[in-house]
Amino acid sequence: MSSPDPGAHDDGRTRSRRRDLLLLCSVVVLLMSAVSVANLSVPVLAVSDLAPDTSQQTWFVDAFVIAFACLLLPAEMLGARFGEERVLLLGLVLFALASLLALVASDMTLLIASRAVAGVGAGMALPQSLSVLLHRSARAGHPRIVATWTASTSVAGMVGNGLGGLLVSFGGWRSTFAVTLPLTVLTVVLVAAVVGVRRRPDRSAVLDLPGTAYFVVGAMAALVTLIEAPNLLDRPWLLAVPAVVAVVAAVAFWRTERHRAQPLLHFAVFRYPAVRAAALGIVVTFASLFVLFSLNAHLVQTVRGMTPAVAGLALVPVSVAMFLVTYLSVPLVRRLGLNRVVLGGLTLSAVGFVLLATGLEGSFAGYEAALVVVGVGAGLCSSPLSTRLTMAYAQGGASGRAGAGVNSTLRELASAAGVGAAGVALAVAAPVSPTAPASAQAVLDAASALFLGVAALLLVCGAVLLVSSRPGRRPAG
Repeated sequence: MSSPDPGAHDDGRTRSRRRDLLLLCSVVVLLMSAVSVANLSVPVLAVSDLAPDTSQQTWFVDAFVIAFACLLLPAEMLGARFGEERVLLLGLVLFALASLLALVASDMTLLIASRAVAGVGAGMALPQSLSVLLHRSARAGHPRIVATWTASTSVAGMVGNGLGGLLVSFGGWRSTFAVTLPLTVLTVVLVAAVVGVRRRPDRSAVLDLPGTAYFVVGAMAALVTLIEAPNLLDRPWLLAVPAVVAVVAAVAFWRTERHRAQPLLHFAVFRYPAVRAAALGIVVTFASLFVLFSLNAHLVQTVRGMTPAVAGLALVPVSVAMFLVTYLSVPLVRRLGLNRVVLGGLTLSAVGFVLLATGLEGSFAGYEAALVVVGVGAGLCSSPLSTRLTMAYAQGGASGRAGAGVNSTLRELASAAGVGAAGVALAVAAPVSPTAPASAQAVLDAASALFLGVAALLLVCGAVLLVSSRPGRRPAG
């Protein structure tokens, strides 16, 4: 009787891990492409039978991003308490239900609500996809898994902008949900069959319910203040209500988290000036990117009179540049040092935004070149800053996955702020009625001013990073 071949067993386990990696990275692409598709749908939705006003157009995008960002931190604890696979499947089911609601929505209220439900589902599912992969692999393979999982977010940008633009062009905004629904249902079936539910929940994991409540309320109130500002210019005192709620919730969150054994957010890590600078860099980088992504659809469709397909394809070079440069940033950091690489990236992004601001009425090729410059700069910044923040978080006593959760949360909140800022700029430059979209000149004026402001902010962030990296800087307190 022949003995079992250990090599065959190892090959089978390797194939199983590769299959899991491919499937769960596909989950990332499915969930993250939703933001790109929504941005491209806005100009088409604006002239649809639903007749959304400026605020509703912004909420169509931001309802997803806000809910998504608010769930990323608590989702780590939900996965530990109830099992990552269970939370992953529940999140995907919610995402499918949201696509169905959007597909049949007859008014903007239901459509925006469906986007919020989609954000909740994505926020629950996305962190679990990485946790499941890390739990099922040997520790030596974690860096490769994390790199592949992170790179899939850039692939999501390519798919969302490329395929989403084509769908919106030829099938209208509802076609995106008509395609997303069966894809999500198929993904649920595959995840249930292939991944299954293998890990038992950790009943000792404590859910930080007070911290979660304060965090969600504070983040939502802050973004409501930003998004609704253009609609309340004649009644600014009404903005005081969500602004005060945001401040009170932020203070309560800080006081609560300081004294918890298993906090949602470890504030002690942010005593380090370099960590605070990294967090600022992440926020500024992704807020600036989503200002660009939000305005791109208007610039290409409203100003240049092109189709949503062209608007989507216009952003594919940005995603490709970020995808490639993200990997190149690793050897560059080893050779030149993190601060030089990040400062170079921030400066390049600022140059790209200046080129955009001054050349919006120029050739489309020049517009594309400026977009690529922004993408290269963002690619140089995003990975080194995320690595610094995640590693510092782990050194501060939390897990690496918790640090990754903080990094993702900052990115998504910044993305929501960027979308909100773009909406504010458009609303202030050209107040519109539901049936009268902004004029081409108004979009040009708003975009040019906002791009110059973003360039200045990127340079200020670079200066802060430079000051924080001076020798001899120590944690405060």
